[in-house]
This record gives sequence, structure tokens and C-alpha cells, in this order.
Amino acid sequence: MAEDLPLVVLDLDLTLWSFQVDKLSSPFLIDDEISNISAAYQLLHLFNISQYFDFKTIYPGSKVHHFNHLHAISRVDLRNMIFFDDDKRNIRSVARLGVHCVHVADGLTVDIIKENLNEFHRSRSEMKDGEKKELV
Repeated sequence: MAEDLPLVVLDLDLTLWSFQVDKLSSPFLIDDEISNISAAYQLLHLFNISQYFDFKTIYPGSKVHHFNHLHAISRVDLRNMIFFDDDKRNIRSVARLGVHCVHVADGLTVDIIKENLNEFHRSRSEMKDGEKKELV
């Protein structure tokens, strides 16, 4: 059963939350001297988001490199990952890796997550059924 669960990857800025961490200023940052990555981890903790995820990594730069890194450290196949992001360029580049990508134009909601997890599982079931039929 666990192998059927995808690794869910969420972009942060303008996807999980409606602002960009590097654009925040006092009083919203606890420490003005912290880097963007540290600030993002701080916000995940302050918004009580961290508690919902067992595996967290914030990786600057190329999303393609990020997903290759995620695959290397998690050993989850790229085809068993689902990615939510507001940036269409990231969606296009990561989709080429075989990742199920969802463009989130106006921020992430629980309904968007549920709908796309269901679609992900449907498409994987259809793919498995198709593979079985071809073998018969």
C-alpha cells in the first residue's frame, strides 16, 4: 500500500502561501538576518505546517536538480511524485522528468490537493490496468 502513495512536493512561495519569503520584512520575519531558506523553515514551523510532513527539504535553484536530489535521497521513483507549483516554467521542466505536475495559479487549497491526488491515483491505476491487459 505505501508504494502506491506518491511523494507530494509543494512549492512554497505563491503556492503554499500567498507571498514570497525573500520579500518579507519586519515584523513578519523573526530575525532580519536569516537567509530565505531559514525563513521558509521558520514559517513552516510558525504556520504549523511542518507537523503534516515527515520529509521536508527546501532546495534553491533548478527544480530539475531539486527533483533529482529528492529521488536520490528518498529513493521514490520520479513517476510516483506529484508536484504543485505556481510557476509554469517549473511545471514544464519537471513534467519532462515524468513527475505528475499541477499548475496552481491562485494558490493551493485542500480541494486542489484532493482532486489532483485522486487524478494521480486514477491515472496510475489506468496505467497499471493497461500494462496488465497488454501482458495477457
